Amino acid sequence: MKRLRFLLLVVGGFFIFAALIGSLLPGRYDVQRSTTVSAPPQMVYEQVIDLRKHEAWAPWRKADPSYVFHYGDRTRGIGATMTWQGESSSGGMRIAKATPGRFIENRLHSPDMGETIGTWTFEPHPKGTHVTWRFRGDIAGPVGGWMAIFMDVMLAPFFEDGLKDLRRVAQAAKLPAEASASGR
Repeated sequence: MKRLRFLLLVVGGFFIFAALIGSLLPGRYDVQRSTTVSAPPQMVYEQVIDLRKHEAWAPWRKADPSYVFHYGDRTRGIGATMTWQGESSSGGMRIAKATPGRFIENRLHSPDMGETIGTWTFEPHPKGTHVTWRFRGDIAGPVGGWMAIFMDVMLAPFFEDGLKDLRRVAQAAKLPAEASASGR
């Protein structure tokens, strides 16, 4: 009985210590990944600025097939919104800022993560477009600091898969003016 009590005290002490340290660690995280796409900046930008087009490349759907997405009245450009509900999480996103062909800022909110600022930059590159996808935010609470430390490791596979699929979709896409000029 004494050994069990001692073991419970040690385990309990460990969790209290870990929670204390976690609450003292900074909860700020900043994750980003980049790729080069063989397409002009405007073509890549078009795949991100239209929330319905995310269905073709966004990695979240693969991670949790139970996700159900709902779109607001506006699905493209500043003020466009979407929400999601799935077994693993729920949340919403709004496009807050955009500079055509160059930059997009999204505001994401989920009960698990709080508010996250997502940004996209599209820079001309000799081989097409250099695209950078970034998430940054703060996670509060006793485990927030620990989660922030591992956020890069947790999100990296999603960002890399999403950028790979975005590259595939953008390279196969045609801008509206090009599509009409080619008779499509």
